[in-house]
Amino acid sequence: MKVKNEYEYNNDYEYIGKSERNVNGVEKVTGAAKFCSDMELSRMLYGKVKRSP
Repeated sequence: MKVKNEYEYNNDYEYIGKSERNVNGVEKVTGAAKFCSDMELSRMLYGKVKRSP
C-alpha cells in the first residue's frame, strides 16, 4: 500500500530547494571580509588549551 506524502508534492516552499545569493562572497575571496579572529578589542586576552598527546 502506498501512502501519499503531502510534503513530497508541495512546491509552495519559499526557501527549501532554492539557491540563495551569497552577498559577501567577493569580500571573502578577496580577503576584505572581517572575521571574529580579525577583531582586536582593548584589553583583549588570548588563551590556549594545552593537552598531553
